[in-house]
Amino acid sequence: YKEALPDLTFAATAHTDTDIITTARLRLLTCHTQLANYDKADSLLTLLQSDLDETEITDKRAQLLHKRGETEKSLAMYAAAISAQTDTAARNKLIVSYEEIAIPHIKLMTEQGLYKRAYSTTQTLLHLSPRNHLGLMYAANLSNLLGDDQSFAQYVQRGRELYPDDL
Repeated sequence: YKEALPDLTFAATAHTDTDIITTARLRLLTCHTQLANYDKADSLLTLLQSDLDETEITDKRAQLLHKRGETEKSLAMYAAAISAQTDTAARNKLIVSYEEIAIPHIKLMTEQGLYKRAYSTTQTLLHLSPRNHLGLMYAANLSNLLGDDQSFAQYVQRGRELYPDDL
């Protein structure tokens, strides 16, 4: 990634073709993100705002927050964008990205004994993606750990209805 920076920077600044500039900026964004140059990546996202659609910018900004270790902020950004999104395809893309961050985060919080926070994140996940298999499993386990027998029974029932072969 580091070796690519000079060439990509040149393409992003010296070229006249807007498609090449946008592509170079996107690749620079990837490089800076991978190299943990988060401030530079954030600046590139600002530059890319006029070239990309809102869903893509939100996705990239939330991914950047997650990479920075600000997973809670990332998930909140996704949840807000998903709730506001009216286009089904864009909404589904954001939900998939949310799931990819939320599931490992729920697992980590559970391992750390942060059951209430993990359960809250699981409930948001299931609100956004009601059929999420791992979300249902975590919701059942966490509600059981928290002593919420009624919710536990509901999640188990829902899981059995959606995934009858997974007992």
